[in-house]
Amino acid sequence: MTARRSPRPDTIRSVRGWVCALALTSSSLALGAPLLQESGPEGVGERSVSAAAQPCLNVRTKPSYRALPTACLEAGTRVTVSVVSGGWSQISAPGDVSGWVGTRFLVDEGSDSGRETAAIAPAPESGPAGTEVDHRLADAAIKIAALEAELTERVRALTAERDSLARELARTEAQVLYLMADLEKTRAELMRLKGIPPKLVIPEPEPEPAPPAVEPEPEEPAEELPISPEAIALEEVVGTVLAWARAWSEQRVDDYLAFYSDAFRPPGGEGLESWAALRRERLAAPSSIQVTLDQIVPVVRGDRAGVTFVQSYTSDTFSDSVSKTLVLERAASGDWQIVEERVE
Repeated sequence: MTARRSPRPDTIRSVRGWVCALALTSSSLALGAPLLQESGPEGVGERSVSAAAQPCLNVRTKPSYRALPTACLEAGTRVTVSVVSGGWSQISAPGDVSGWVGTRFLVDEGSDSGRETAAIAPAPESGPAGTEVDHRLADAAIKIAALEAELTERVRALTAERDSLARELARTEAQVLYLMADLEKTRAELMRLKGIPPKLVIPEPEPEPAPPAVEPEPEEPAEELPISPEAIALEEVVGTVLAWARAWSEQRVDDYLAFYSDAFRPPGGEGLESWAALRRERLAAPSSIQVTLDQIVPVVRGDRAGVTFVQSYTSDTFSDSVSKTLVLERAASGDWQIVEERVE
């Protein structure tokens, strides 16, 4: 067996150093002797590197897997063990090699391959042992987890801010739509008033008798201006929400559930069927229910609308008041149906 060493070639001389006791095997292990032992005569002396050390046995500067390897001994290399402690053996080997190796990778002389020549392989160029790499990977995983948690928190904060801005925008749009509807009604009223002719008033002469009264000319009906589609949609949406609350108050369960679309997403994330079954139970349980809506603010955009209001619920067992938003879509039949329900 040839000898080799990195980074410089050396002549084969005696090698001393420490190896891990867990890497050595001996007759004492076969008899059930403790693997970890303090310094003593057992395990000390001439031994050989076990064939289990593949591709070679690292010789380290200290009895620790974190210590950097200085050389690597091939199977069958003879070593001289001077100290055995805590699963590590301090050895010397040909080629002026000394250090620590795992004791479980050493066998009694002649019990392994019987080879008598020494070979010293160069220390791995990959750096620290696998355990050190594991520690680095663990540190990296911790950092990644911390970054993921921070990113999740930022996403949550941005999502909350986005939802808040969306609600504020919806309220602003609703106010604009209300103002536009009022303006449309005011303009229609002004045009109607302009179409009425003034009444004819004849003063009574004095001292002459008053002339016969003149009947006023028949008034022409004022031209009715068409109502904008936006105003019609607003009235339909508000009417749908009020009818929904009335069906709830009157505990007409089937009519109440008919206001919800097949695409409705229950707030708790549960299935539509289980949600509907729970709503049936809750509407039928009280002896009486009263639902009133205040501060209704509708917003319509094409075939989609949002309505925000303050809902007051009273029954013989429970009462509360919440701010709620319903999102509706126009179905193929032309009716408005609820696709989303949120409690602010």
